[in-house]
Amino acid sequence: MEKVRSALKAEVRRQDVRQGELETLLGRSHGYFSHLFAGRLALSVEGMLEILLAIGSDPAEFFATVLGPEGRPKSTPTTEEIEATVLRALRRYGYAPGGETEKAEETEGEGRG
Repeated sequence: MEKVRSALKAEVRRQDVRQGELETLLGRSHGYFSHLFAGRLALSVEGMLEILLAIGSDPAEFFATVLGPEGRPKSTPTTEEIEATVLRALRRYGYAPGGETEKAEETEGEGRG
């Protein structure tokens, strides 16, 4: 988890977003992201998705890069499984990866129960 936390912090910096800006953007209290990135607060998948979307990063690409096949034990999910899980979560929260529209996602989901 520390690898993911560090990568997320680096991604925020790479996107040139200050922690204070991110706190304002996501409605968090002052110092929230300092605590989060220092490991004093729990980091959830939903929280990571929220941050990645707020800073304009592609979550599927981020997770595929961070959790890529290098050095991963055989019992962990493949990159494709990770991407599929992330994409399902993004669709659930209304994010349409790859430039798809929400309407297309809604139409696609109508046949599922």
